[in-house]
Amino acid sequence: MVDMTEGNPNKLILKFAFPMILGNIFQQVYNLVDSIVVGKFVGADALAAVGSSFAIVVFITSIIIGLTIGVGIIFAQYYGSRDMENFKETIVTSFIFIGGVTIFIMIVSLLCIDLILDLFNMPNRLIKDSKGYLIIIILGLLFTFIYNLATALLRSIGDSKRPLYFLIVASIINIVLDIVFVLKFNWGVRGVAIATIIAQATSAILSIIYVYKSINFIKISKQDIRINKDTFKNVVKYSVLTSIQ
Repeated sequence: MVDMTEGNPNKLILKFAFPMILGNIFQQVYNLVDSIVVGKFVGADALAAVGSSFAIVVFITSIIIGLTIGVGIIFAQYYGSRDMENFKETIVTSFIFIGGVTIFIMIVSLLCIDLILDLFNMPNRLIKDSKGYLIIIILGLLFTFIYNLATALLRSIGDSKRPLYFLIVASIINIVLDIVFVLKFNWGVRGVAIATIIAQATSAILSIIYVYKSINFIKISKQDIRINKDTFKNVVKYSVLTSIQ
């Protein structure tokens, strides 16, 4: 944990912001590496399928990331005021609410995948590869949710470095698995998608383990796993508006 209320404000802000900037860059590495490997070793149509699918992936994941950014504001407010009871309630409520939204998005996206591809005017020759890529990425959205919620929680207590470290590890895993799945196993577009969700799962698992061990000043028991009406309204208000943005 980092106390952002003590010390030189400029240094604190720069020290906190720099890992976030690097993190945003590394989040682009997933698709960049997928595109490079597919374009070089699979073919032009495969590259076009991955590139075209990226717009759809960004649209879907932005909803989830926006929700987690919104609740991160509430986390920071309660942590800053040392209101640990509301802090704990908000963590539980956010996990249930955003987790539920993520599952809903996954189900709707999988059921409507042909319609989504049609809305994005996907060329016929790319539909098979794009559909295969998207189905796998959509199945991995739970990892996207877990990582970003854990990241919001860590940043709310002043730690912007750990999410970056986990993202770097995930990026390296993604690069290695992209090469292995495409060159050794000849899995093509589906191979880079599988590599991506394995990498995302790694960052999600590392984040959860670290949060569990580092935020030991809050203990969540079975009795705490419930939704408080007022807390739920607050979570929805902040997270939905940020997601829409």
